[in-house]
Amino acid sequence: MRNPGCTSRDADVRWEDTHSAHQGAPMTRRLTSDRTSQHDVHELLGVERAGSVERQAAENDVVGRHLRLAAALARRYRGRGVDEEDLFQVASLALVTAARRYDETRGDFASFATATVLGELKKHFRDLGWTVRPPRRIQTLQATIAATDARAWDDAGTGRATELAARLGQPVADVLEALQARGCFHPDSLDASEGEPVLGSVDDRFDRVDEWVSVTHLCRELDDDDRTLLRMRFFEDLNQREIARQLGHNPMWVSRRLAALLDRLRSEVVVREAA
Repeated sequence: MRNPGCTSRDADVRWEDTHSAHQGAPMTRRLTSDRTSQHDVHELLGVERAGSVERQAAENDVVGRHLRLAAALARRYRGRGVDEEDLFQVASLALVTAARRYDETRGDFASFATATVLGELKKHFRDLGWTVRPPRRIQTLQATIAATDARAWDDAGTGRATELAARLGQPVADVLEALQARGCFHPDSLDASEGEPVLGSVDDRFDRVDEWVSVTHLCRELDDDDRTLLRMRFFEDLNQREIARQLGHNPMWVSRRLAALLDRLRSEVVVREAA
């Protein structure tokens, strides 16, 4: 059987048609009763199944009559990171599957088709909709949140999560994770721009690399007190008053000790480079 070969626009269903979708059978009856009846479906699909041309034509007819139903079900899932046309395609193919598998023992065709289509849509999201796939329980909870409050994603903060957790009887941590996992459908690119372009600048410390390499070897030869003094001044970026307070000396002592230490290091560097 060929693909239904139409788009969600061809099904001619407005978004407003889905507002009662979560009420189940009333929505399916409204979307099908004006174009077909259960008796018609039984009659059409009552054709012998053995690959006959009549059976195939009957299935095509039933699918065409229920495309509005498929479109309405697909549109339940809009705005969740999957393209609308892709959702309708999944729903339409699921409708084809329902028509092929249906027999009178399964009850009302619209109800059977609804269950089949919703199952395929959920499977599509579970298997193919995620760029980064969260745990199954988080996926399920996210779907529950979406059905409970369509505006939940506008504010994914802790306050909103606490409110939803109380309504759903779920742990706050799980609800917060489900809200934040929405970005797993289409995460931001690592190449995405973050604000205005910023021109790079040359770090002045690059010119001192050679000096630091030379001084590093000399520092290993210093005693613990001198190394501590250098660390506090040049790595912890403490001023002389702070160093003096920690070492139990006055700032003048720190100034003289640092000056003498730096002079000694400079002299050693000059001597070693000359050698």
